[in-house]
Amino acid sequence: MNSYQPEQTYGQTWAVRVALLIVSLLLIGMFVAIAVSEPEGRQFAAIATIVILGIWAGVAVMIGKTRIVANDFSIRRESLFGATELQWRSIREYRYRILMTNAGGHFGGIAYLIAHMIARRRGKALSFVLTLVGENGEIRVTSNFRNTHELKERALTRIHGSILPAMRASLERGQPLQFGPISLTREAVSYKRKAPMPLSEVGRIELTGPQLRIKKSGKMFDYASIPAAKIPNILAFMQIAREATERRTMAPAADKFVAI
Repeated sequence: MNSYQPEQTYGQTWAVRVALLIVSLLLIGMFVAIAVSEPEGRQFAAIATIVILGIWAGVAVMIGKTRIVANDFSIRRESLFGATELQWRSIREYRYRILMTNAGGHFGGIAYLIAHMIARRRGKALSFVLTLVGENGEIRVTSNFRNTHELKERALTRIHGSILPAMRASLERGQPLQFGPISLTREAVSYKRKAPMPLSEVGRIELTGPQLRIKKSGKMFDYASIPAAKIPNILAFMQIAREATERRTMAPAADKFVAI
């Protein structure tokens, strides 16, 4: 059966552009309020209004021209500043962060509320950043793209299909796997220079917001709490660790490995 997926384009949502428009209108309102009490300031307010709306229009066009195009062979990010294309087979690393309380990025509380409302309406409450690292550069996939969760799943499915078999084989040969500061073997997980924690003692490994937390069974405090951005292939680590734990304990462990 042919599983070829045709080329698909993922454009930007209007969330950031609407948020910037609201901020622009607030600034314009402030200048107009000042001009009411100062007749000499009306000309300045008019000029400021034109400049602010012009800047917004330029930024809105720039954002609208940014898109991601994906097919079975590659993924490409296009913008007014050029394009970056990565073949799926060249991608061996990614970074993934969940931004639960910062959906608006650097645009403040108004942008967060707008993005959050849009996300909830689509049934997806999480905002995230997925950075794909390849031979020719990096591509960032964020929640500001339309059908972003579909795009994320498509990307991770392609990448995991390539890297997971090799990871499983290495672990079976007794070779430790390194995920940045985390090391994983068939028997234990360890963080930096801490004593390894046997997989049979893992209480929970969860990705909560921007942090990966590893907890030991029966312990109140984390064995490790690590910024997710520092862990390459973080979801692959959670998958391989879950599989290794199930083999070690001979019991289902899916509820211990959660991305929230």
